[in-house]
Amino acid sequence: MKLTAFKSATIGMMTIMAGACVAQEAAIEVNYGYLPVPTMPLFAAEAHGLFEDFGVDVNLIKFTSGPAQFQSLQAGSIDLAQGALAAFYMASTRGLEAKWVYNIGDASAISGLVLSEGNSLDSYADLAGKSISAPPGSILHLFHLSQAMDADLDFDQVDFVPLPPPQAVSAIQNGNVDAAWLWEPLLSIAEANGAVQVRNASKIGLHDVFGLAAGEDWVESEEGRDAVARVSRALTAGIAAYEQDPALTLAKIEEMTGIKPELAQSIIARTNWATVADQVAETNVFSLTGPDGSGAVIDWIDDRALAAGLINASGAGADFLDPRSAKMAAQ
Repeated sequence: MKLTAFKSATIGMMTIMAGACVAQEAAIEVNYGYLPVPTMPLFAAEAHGLFEDFGVDVNLIKFTSGPAQFQSLQAGSIDLAQGALAAFYMASTRGLEAKWVYNIGDASAISGLVLSEGNSLDSYADLAGKSISAPPGSILHLFHLSQAMDADLDFDQVDFVPLPPPQAVSAIQNGNVDAAWLWEPLLSIAEANGAVQVRNASKIGLHDVFGLAAGEDWVESEEGRDAVARVSRALTAGIAAYEQDPALTLAKIEEMTGIKPELAQSIIARTNWATVADQVAETNVFSLTGPDGSGAVIDWIDDRALAAGLINASGAGADFLDPRSAKMAAQ
């Protein structure tokens, strides 16, 4: 989200007040599993020392896949894991003992469907008899399933080719698949090499909500909930810190992910970022409490994943969401 001057000033004041409040308290240690993507609030908080300001000692641990995060969260070797709401919810239906505690943003505007040269698409039903790729079990896979369901296109009418995104880009370029759902920066790479983007997830009303899952036992403790609240405040303050001085954040992103500043800025500008206030609002996709918030996104995930056999049974639904820390952070 774009912050107004008022919001930015409010967040800045919140940082000062919180720093004063926690100055006399021992910092809470948190093991935070992150993915090498330009998550602006996280790297802004790290670059500007905001975690320390809010009384939390964050140990950032890099992961390159969701399953590895799930295992570490289940084992208790990390306390928080950052990733897609869809991925963690589906993992919870298969036994992952975790709760969703904070929404960082919505990346749907940097997700899209591309076609290889020579293909066209007026309706999603035009993909009947064609091949399409997406990372299996990902939100991009769910985007494909949702579009197929909306177009009354049977899943078996399409040759689904499960590929990691880098391999999907090569397959599109070589004409080995007709279509692929991709994230940035691979979306732009595919387009630069002749692919044509025909769907943007955000523009067709789809959501790629990402944020933080916490180990269920850990977040049941008072210290765990307090730690999540402090991390949440630091992430919100990070948005204002980035707008005031993007250079430090961009340098930290390059250091910890390898993504160059120009590309990072492009992705950051097109991502819808969430604040603490958004978590407890009633009428936005980031709400952990409102009827039209993340609970509605989970219902959408559940419906598509069940229809395609990605999960065998519904999970806890909106009970997967734990707003307690967000409510503490918003006070």
